[in-house]
Amino acid sequence: MPAIAKIPETVSEYETIVSYLQSNTIPHNIQNNRVSKANFIRRCKKFLIDERNILYVSTVRDNTEKRRRVVPKYDEELRTLILERFHDQANHRSYHKTYAAISENHIGITQEEVQEYVNKCTACRLCQEPLGNISKSTLDFHEFVENNNEFAWLLTCVCTFSKFLIAVPMKNKDVFKILGSTSNTSK
Repeated sequence: MPAIAKIPETVSEYETIVSYLQSNTIPHNIQNNRVSKANFIRRCKKFLIDERNILYVSTVRDNTEKRRRVVPKYDEELRTLILERFHDQANHRSYHKTYAAISENHIGITQEEVQEYVNKCTACRLCQEPLGNISKSTLDFHEFVENNNEFAWLLTCVCTFSKFLIAVPMKNKDVFKILGSTSNTSK
């Protein structure tokens, strides 16, 4: 298995690799050091660039080339955009699924970063504790009032974390003045 490419940590490091890939320019500070020069060239062989100077790592598996975009450590804006795209805009997947989706096409974001991002997600935290988020709705049973001891409504409350359900038969909807409006009302 080939070694994993070391992701550029600074703008300068990124630009040096791009410059080498474009024109085979060796950085001045290592031109006379044979070992450093060889290590730099070996490192650069793991990367490719496109016409917009975006860096990619290329891997070959089963005779198919796979390119993954390099997400530099210094580019916090790009990192945040990727995390938002693969977690927030993807129905708040678990960190394992978020990381798997990111690592399919990107390299440089760690599992730890993804887990930290998901753990800090406000929307996810609401659904990660019992009774942290309750979904409520009502069902209209006016057709069956005579058979149900004058109960005309059924209030349902579901904990989105545990899926615990509470169903309360009611004779009228006065209780909703206390609970607020319902999300789903069936008639």
